[in-house]
Order: sequence, then C-alpha cells, then structure tokens
Amino acid sequence: MRGSSSVYGSAVPGARQRNRRRRRKASLRRFRGTHQTHVEEAVDKRLPRDFEERITNNIEERLSGAFEQRIKTHINLFEQRAGLRMQMHFENLETKVTLAADGYGATLKKIERELVDLNKKVDEKFADHDLVLTDHNRRNNRA
Repeated sequence: MRGSSSVYGSAVPGARQRNRRRRRKASLRRFRGTHQTHVEEAVDKRLPRDFEERITNNIEERLSGAFEQRIKTHINLFEQRAGLRMQMHFENLETKVTLAADGYGATLKKIERELVDLNKKVDEKFADHDLVLTDHNRRNNRA
C-alpha cells in the first residue's frame, strides 16, 4: 500500500509544481505588460517630444564624422600600400623588360653576324663562279 501511495504521492507534487510555474509565468506576463506600459507613459510625460529626434540627429552627426574619418584613414592606408605594391610591380616589370630587351638585342646581333657570314660565303662562291666563267670564256676564245 505504501508503494502505491508513493507513486500517487510523487505524481501529485509534479502536477502542483507545473501549476505553480504556469501561475507564476502568467502573473509575470501581466506584471511585465503593466509595468512596461507604466514606464513608457512616465518616460513620455517627462521627456520632450523632440527628444528622440535630437538624440538621433546627435548620434548620426557624431557617427558620421567618426565614420568619415575612419574611411579616410582606411583609404589613405590603402593608397600607401597600393603605392608600394605598384612601385614593386613596376620595378619587377622594368627588370623583365630590360632582360627581354637585352635578349632581343643579343638575338639581333647574332642574326647580323650570321648575315655577314652568309654574305662572305655568297661573295666567295660568286667570286669562284666568276673566275670559272672567265677561265671558260678565255679557253673558248682561244680555240
């Protein structure tokens, strides 16, 4: 019997606790709503009507100046970093262009030397050919 009463006994306090919680929540909701309304009314009575507008304008004014200054500082820092990067980029580019120009200059000098050598060979062959033709004409004229 005792075991069965303990089962019923434990179920009843749980239900009581739930009921107490529900009642507390409901009374807190009513209190919060009433209290909140009371506070809002008191604030409305004590503060002038344009208070919110003045505070908003003041905050916007302060934030805009600070915000603009932060943006200007950020842009200046970005320009400095970008300037350094661009300077490094152009120095690197200048080095590459110089190397390319030196390479092209060396290639052109090599082509020029090859053309001079080719001209010498062609001149020598034509000179030999001219000598052969001259000798051939001399033999034909004698006969």
